[in-house]
Formats: sequence, structure tokens, C-alpha cells
Amino acid sequence: MAVYLLAAAGVIAGYAVVATLLWINRDFADDGPLSFTAPRAVTALDAGTSLATVRRQCRQAGDLGGGNDTTKIVAARVGGVAYYACYQVERDGTVLAATVVDGQGIRAPDEVIKKAGAWRWIGTVKTPAELVLGGVALTALLTLYFLYHRRARPGAPVPARWWQGPIGNAVLGVLLVLPLTLPFRRGESRARRIRLLFLFVFGTSGTVLVAFLQNGWPDRLSSVTLGWLLAGMVFGWLGGGALLRPAGFGRPDTVGVSRPASQGVPAPLPAAGAVFAGPGAAADRAAGPRAVPAVTGLPAAPATAGPKPGAGAVPVQQPGDLPTFADVGGMGGLKAELADTVGTLLAFTGEAEVYRISFNGILLHGPPGAGKTFVARA
Repeated sequence: MAVYLLAAAGVIAGYAVVATLLWINRDFADDGPLSFTAPRAVTALDAGTSLATVRRQCRQAGDLGGGNDTTKIVAARVGGVAYYACYQVERDGTVLAATVVDGQGIRAPDEVIKKAGAWRWIGTVKTPAELVLGGVALTALLTLYFLYHRRARPGAPVPARWWQGPIGNAVLGVLLVLPLTLPFRRGESRARRIRLLFLFVFGTSGTVLVAFLQNGWPDRLSSVTLGWLLAGMVFGWLGGGALLRPAGFGRPDTVGVSRPASQGVPAPLPAAGAVFAGPGAAADRAAGPRAVPAVTGLPAAPATAGPKPGAGAVPVQQPGDLPTFADVGGMGGLKAELADTVGTLLAFTGEAEVYRISFNGILLHGPPGAGKTFVARA
């Protein structure tokens, strides 16, 4: 955890230094003859051209919209060529969009826009506030990655419907409806739903960054800022997975889903009163040994009790050959305590992983002959 936090702090500090240097050495003017603060044009600079034609050409060349009364046109000659800057303005004076064209309706080169003072309304990252916002976004993303990688991350439930798998969730995420489906995902634990929400935020943020990076690639300030954010996301995903990954990653979801015994998941234990007392105990003994699900990945126990000849191994007995709690006389409080601790942990392994609850052993103490070994075997 400490390594991730130090690396994340280094990424944020590096962004602050680079953003400051880029702003000091920016390659565009804040104001100029085509800036929004320049006077509104009364007539076109070229003969045979009207402001109405320029306004139409600006809408065709840029992303302007709305009526003619919301567009401010500024005209100036840069390098002997007439250029027109069109600003889409709200009623409160806020600039929504801007574009710069020449007398033929062709979008002006970026160098002309930067030199004439119109870039701060056109570029992707062009103000100190947007640089600070980029730092805040970087910090928020690295924090979200920290929280994501420190949480339990159960896999898809078993069995999973098509829309609960990776492909289905990806489709729902692209359609931007994945968060709306979370309250209706029966059979999925709360931990898995939160994990899917994290993944949706990461995927959406990455898509938005790539889209803005394509638009801001010609600009050094925009490309470095957005590229740093994208690199921070890659670090958060890969670095967080390597440095913060908890135990239990990718395990199937267990909440509300029944699975066959062949998958090695123990069935929930009954309540303490039903397990250890009453006529059910006698019925269990009459029914004979119970089948125990195999645990995937562990070697099978030997078919017969006792060590192998010459191996020196500890004798191993099958579960059906061991006593049960029904064979233990008395000790009701001890059996209830074991059921409430170890039994609950085995019955609800998924919830135990979510809340990081674990046991490292049981200590039975008492005088010789009290039945400690017998209870342990049961």
C-alpha cells in the first residue's frame, strides 16, 4: 500500500510541475485582434462578403449552433489575410463555442488562432483553471483506483446470465445504462455491484479522455495534460492491481446463488439448535456417512485410514469415519459457540471475504479427559 501511495503522490507532483512549466511557456496569446474581447465587426473585410455569409461559413466549419443573434463576429487581418472569429454566446455573456475562418470559409490554421488571441476559447486545455481541474481529476482517479483495488472483487455469479458476464456488462457500459441495472441484479452481492460501478466509471473516463485527446492532439498543452491523465489511469489500473490486490480476486459470487457440490462450495450449516439436538441427530446417524464435496485444487485423501507403509505420514480418516456433534454428550454452549463462529464462516464465505473476516484457529483448553480431542474430531 505504501509503495502505491508514494508512486501516486509522485504522479500527481509530476503533473503539477509539468503543468506549471507548460503554462509558463505556452505558445498562444491570451488576447489579440481576434479575441472575444475585441470589438464586434460591423462589416466584412473583403468586398463581396457579408457578415451573414461569414456566420453561415462559421457554422459549417465549426461547432456553432443557435440563431444569428447569439453569434459575435470579430474581424481582423493577420499576415495580410482577412480572418473572422465567430463566438457562440449565451445571454449571460458566456462563450459556448468559437471558430475562426478566412474569407473563403476555410478554418484558420492553429498558428493563426493562437497568435491572434482566439485560442483560449477554442483549445481543449487553455486556462489555469482547466489545468487545476486536470490535477483534481488525476487525484480523484488515483483515489478511486486505490479504493477499487482494496475492495473484495468477486467474479460473476455461478451460473451467470449472459448480461452478467464481461461481454454483457461491456455492452451495458457502452450504452451508458449499466448503473441503472445495478438495483435489479438479483443473485449478485453488493460487493460485485460496487465493483461494476467502479469499472463503469473507469471505462467512461478513459473513453472521454481518448476523445478529448484526439481533439487536442495538435496542442502541446492539451496533449501533455490529457496524456498525463491517461497515463495516470494506466498506472492506477496496473500498478494498483500489482500493489493493492487483496486476497479473493476473481472468485465467483456466492450471494443468493446455489451451486452444485462438484464446485467445492460447502453448503450453509443449519442453525445451532437443529444441528446438535433433537430427533434429527439420530436420523443422521442412521443414514450413515454424509457425502462431503471435494475441494478443487487439493489432493484427494487416501482411501484407507492410516499412513502409507514406510511413508511416515500422519494417519488420515475420512469424514464419514469421524464422530459428529450429535455424538458429543453435553457441551451445548461449546457446540453453539463453534457453530456461531467457524460454522458461520464456512456457511457464508462470500460475506466473510467482503468484510475481511478470517479465523486462524481454535484453542480448546481443559483438564485431561474432558473431551477436547473428541470435540476437535467431531
